[in-house]
Amino acid sequence: MKKSSLLAATLTLASVCFLIAQNQPAPEKPKTWEEKAKERFGDTPTTEHKAAIDAGLPSATAEPKTARKVLVFYRCEGFIHTSIPFGNYAMKRLAETTKAFHRRFLGSILSLHQRKSCPIRRDHFQQHDRTESR
Repeated sequence: MKKSSLLAATLTLASVCFLIAQNQPAPEKPKTWEEKAKERFGDTPTTEHKAAIDAGLPSATAEPKTARKVLVFYRCEGFIHTSIPFGNYAMKRLAETTKAFHRRFLGSILSLHQRKSCPIRRDHFQQHDRTESR
């Protein structure tokens, strides 16, 4: 009789523990793209990463005849790639080092215009010599 009572108590306790473990609230996930990106990117690139990128940069070989503008759009809605901050840093440093172009980074299409209700127009893209998507 004691063995069956002990077995029943053990099974009951195990069942309760299992149910409690299954009903734990999930940690709240980031809602906006900016929150997701901040969680995904962390503090990258680090100082060591930046030094490695800087070491691989070319020097300016010629003076540009006209000012060039590059639009870098880095937002992605599905999987947020951890390489984005590295590519953005490399483009920023490339522009600063070579002075071959001026770069503009966009993480949102809404950054292209002043008002949220304003439709995206072709001329937003035409004012840049190159559009780069990461």
